[in-house]
Amino acid sequence: MAQGTISDDFSGKTAQVRGVHDTLSDQCSKTHTGSDVENIDPEAENEPHIDEKNTRSNSLYNEYLCRDKDSWTLVLLLDHREVLSRRNRSILERKLTERGVTCEVRGLHIGDMIWIARRTREFVLNVIVERKEVRDLSGSIIDRRFAEQKHRLQACGLHQVVYLVEGSMTQQTTIMKDGMEDALCLTEFRNDFLVHMSQNADETVAFLSAIHRRLLARFPRDQCFNPKIEGALCPSKFLPSEATTFTALFAKPLISFGEFNRKFQKRTNFSVSEMYQRMLTQIPSLSTSKIAAIVHQFKNFTELMEAMNPSEQLGGDEMDASVSRLGHIRYGENNRLLDARTRNIIRILLQSENYELS
Repeated sequence: MAQGTISDDFSGKTAQVRGVHDTLSDQCSKTHTGSDVENIDPEAENEPHIDEKNTRSNSLYNEYLCRDKDSWTLVLLLDHREVLSRRNRSILERKLTERGVTCEVRGLHIGDMIWIARRTREFVLNVIVERKEVRDLSGSIIDRRFAEQKHRLQACGLHQVVYLVEGSMTQQTTIMKDGMEDALCLTEFRNDFLVHMSQNADETVAFLSAIHRRLLARFPRDQCFNPKIEGALCPSKFLPSEATTFTALFAKPLISFGEFNRKFQKRTNFSVSEMYQRMLTQIPSLSTSKIAAIVHQFKNFTELMEAMNPSEQLGGDEMDASVSRLGHIRYGENNRLLDARTRNIIRILLQSENYELS
């Protein structure tokens, strides 16, 4: 597991903020707290429409971004729900600003931190961070938010996904330390996320500022409004700083922040079939592939309940008959049969008058 892969010297002095943002940057950098505020995505006359098909082409993509008269501001966006202290909700923003990081608070529909490059419009860069405290990580694994969030992050189209875990793994949580470490190892090697452990809030701030510095180092200095942050960059396989242009940092195809954020807004209205599947996810031992197989065979809870009723043709006692109704279901790439433990859990949940397991 990568720890401190791209972070700079965490004990270094706070970088002095040099330079002054222009009027546009000052106006745009006002923070928003409280409600889930939508981003203002101005369409200036000198900003042509983003054509997704055209911006897939490297030449047109670079030509659109590399214009000599352009001036950029690199901004770290923080989700307004991300706080280091409930008593002082702006402390994360303040600590990052002290390190020379240009940051703003927005309502993000995916991830907890994301970087944008502002010209007259705001373009999404290829880096997104999901931050979890250890206790929250434990809870999310149990209620399956962990898997859902990873799926959404993989589907967002940004290549550099950082899973930032804050706190000590030895603290008492619902899931044991070994279980959380296994989950994070799978996240790193199976999902190809960068997993980073920070012991406290200060290390989190230092890590985020290190990413910001590495991104900022790729932008043309004479075309960047950001204050210069002193210090050498640590070697890193993540976001290598040599032999690449700053255009490689942008999401591809090119997308504005407003469009990106709207694209991943969570739905609040679901069909009956979707609610059925979401309810099945709460049953222990039911993976996504098992749920897909069950839903394919039994379209709703009524059909599933009827399958639990014993059949005279099957013979045997009531428990064996009802469970065997699910015994022919196959799931996954290997076409495996639904295991006896899963079938028995479903039977207990749908047939038992009480849930006291003997």
